[in-house]
Amino acid sequence: MKKQLELLKMLKALKYMNGGSATALQKAAGIGNYYAAKMILAYLKDKGLVEEKYDPGPPGKIIYTLTDKGEKATTLAIKLLELLEEDK
Repeated sequence: MKKQLELLKMLKALKYMNGGSATALQKAAGIGNYYAAKMILAYLKDKGLVEEKYDPGPPGKIIYTLTDKGEKATTLAIKLLELLEEDK
């Protein structure tokens, strides 16, 4: 269940930050492990929800942003997170 929550939180972070580097998104989503954050971003990219672009910098880095499909999924993810928070 933790991985699913981290995925939802990553989508939310992508939306509110309007994209960002893996490290910035990891921190914004509250994911403790950088490798886990990278795996989530890779999964989201594979599903067509996120795209990556190279920012030459300096320093050069990969920037992750939501696709149109990702924007739609994020709307649902945020609502789901809100429902899950109500139970606490």
